[in-house]
Amino acid sequence: MDRHEPIMSEEALRLSVLDRLLDDDPATQQEGRWQRRAVLQTLQESLCRDLCDLLNTPRWLNEIPDEYHEVAGSLANYGLPDLQSIEIREGRAVEQVSRLIENAIRQYEPRLQGVRVAPAAIEQGSQHGERRLRFEIEAVLVVEPLREPVFFATSFDSSRSEFEVEGDQ
Repeated sequence: MDRHEPIMSEEALRLSVLDRLLDDDPATQQEGRWQRRAVLQTLQESLCRDLCDLLNTPRWLNEIPDEYHEVAGSLANYGLPDLQSIEIREGRAVEQVSRLIENAIRQYEPRLQGVRVAPAAIEQGSQHGERRLRFEIEAVLVVEPLREPVFFATSFDSSRSEFEVEGDQ
C-alpha cells in the first residue's frame, strides 16, 4: 500500500472512543476518507497524549497481596509507582525506571506491540540540582489494518516528577 493512499472502506479505521468524544468538528456527522499520513499523525498524537497520561498517573496500590493476582492487571494498578523515592543516577535506577515504563505500556496500551524502552541520557539541570532522564520508546503500532513502527522520545523531570512524551513526526 502506498504511504499516501486513501484508506478504503473495506479497511475502515476508526479513531479511539476518546478521540471521537473529543471531536474537533462536531457539526460533521460523517468522517471523510483519510490519507494514511493523516491517520498515522492522528494516531501518533493520541498515543502521545495517552502515554503521557499513563506515565504521569501515580499508581495508588504499592503492593498487591498474592491472593489478589487479578488486581495486578486491573485499572487499580494503572500508572507508575512513585519515582521520587528512586535515586536518579547512571546505572541500575535508570534501568529500573525503563522496565517500569515498558511494563506499564505493555499492560495498558494495547495499540502498541513489541514495546522496547531504553534509557537515552541524564541531563543535569542548572536549577537546584534538577535532573532529567531521557528514554526512547520503540514499538509497532497495531490498529487494523495498520502496522507501523513508532518511536517516542520521553523525558522525566525529577524535580517536578513529571513525564513528557514526544512522537517521531
